[in-house]
Amino acid sequence: MEFRVLGSLQVVADDGSVISIPQRLIRRAICVLVVHADRALPRTELMELLSPDAQPDGALRTCRYTIRRLIGDQRLVREGDASRLRLVAGDRTDLGAFRKSVAAAEAATDRGERALAAELLASAVEWWRDPRLPDLPDNIAAQEVRDRLIAELRRAREALVRTLFDLGWMDELIGQLENKVGDEPLNESAWRQLMLALYRDGRPAEALHAYDRARSVLETEAGVEPGVPLQQLRDQIHKGDPALLSLPGGPPVVARRVPRLRQLPPDVPNFTGRTAELMRLRTLLTTAGGEKSTPPIAVITGLPGAGKTSLAVRAARLVADAFPDGQAFVQL
Repeated sequence: MEFRVLGSLQVVADDGSVISIPQRLIRRAICVLVVHADRALPRTELMELLSPDAQPDGALRTCRYTIRRLIGDQRLVREGDASRLRLVAGDRTDLGAFRKSVAAAEAATDRGERALAAELLASAVEWWRDPRLPDLPDNIAAQEVRDRLIAELRRAREALVRTLFDLGWMDELIGQLENKVGDEPLNESAWRQLMLALYRDGRPAEALHAYDRARSVLETEAGVEPGVPLQQLRDQIHKGDPALLSLPGGPPVVARRVPRLRQLPPDVPNFTGRTAELMRLRTLLTTAGGEKSTPPIAVITGLPGAGKTSLAVRAARLVADAFPDGQAFVQL
């Protein structure tokens, strides 16, 4: 069974079907139990987290009965007056998967495996869905829990951005930063990162447009002008300052001002999702072996209409610069 709480609550049965849970109290209780799956929740704490929905106490007893009926007696354990969600063999939660990927990414970073770290962080971030945590109750106690979890997501995104900057993977980075400024429109540091990534990707006009977007948001929502660092970056972009193309610990980035000839189908407009798969393909295709190694081969499988070709074309375009002798497309 799979429990997904990082977006709207979904409980997926072992056969792959989604269990219908229309009652608000039941949805909120399952969400609270999943978020605290590492420990038992005393009755008073559980009622505080579910307040005011779990009042009176009889509502909590009914809630426990209904949850057992939905997910099985073995998964809701009573320990004195406390309740705990117990995951049995084969069960998982999206929160647990998110944290596991983040921990694995930190270990990969410590080993110097930045490409793997980027892939793991992208996979972690993709567990989150909009709206975020909507089934957590609307009270002070639950809001503190929500804030802590959102902070975990923010740290994972910041780590992903740093890693992508270090790798020079601007295509993936720009998508992450667009999401970041969408979530935090008053974060001038995020706007500065977006402008720099666009410039390094050979898109100075779009970088300057990002400055205009930032200025508009700041003036409209906060009544202030962009800060000095943002203004200085705008001026550097206007002048084409070569210092903007320096990567930490590596050679300068060459801004792509003239696209190379590529014999690939047109990219899919507004391609979204598949971030982890794209990073895995990029890692496979650009980091395999030395000059005498066998060229890497990636096989994408899936049902008809699942988007295999679109994913392959998108991945090929992302790594095209690593294959300067040319890229071919064969329609099978």
